[in-house]
Amino acid sequence: SFLIGYYADPEAECQAFHICIADGEGSLLKASALCHNGTIFNQEIFTCDLWSNFNCADAEGLYSKNEELAAAREEASAALAAAAAAASSGAAGGVSAASATAGAATGYGAPAPGGYGAPTSGGLPSYVF
Repeated sequence: SFLIGYYADPEAECQAFHICIADGEGSLLKASALCHNGTIFNQEIFTCDLWSNFNCADAEGLYSKNEELAAAREEASAALAAAAAAASSGAAGGVSAASATAGAATGYGAPAPGGYGAPTSGGLPSYVF
């Protein structure tokens, strides 16, 4: 059975690869792509690479590397959930008066309520060529 991840296609001599993605309903969808001329999908580094850098015969044995991606995704999701929980409780939020003043001095102004805003037009340099 396949996990969410990237899979070289040995039947296409690794010139094609497939991406398994979650459909949001508990199933997986498959998207397929081709590598550019002169390249094949390197299952070890999950990208198209020069054919001389990867032996396509090794691809199926490396499908388990998708488990490493899954573990990293789970770790990142847990970290994001923890950060969101901390921000919503006020533990990680807020901007000090010193940082807001420093922002104004650099031309970037104080952050907008609920997030950071775009630079102010007065603080941007003008270049004449």
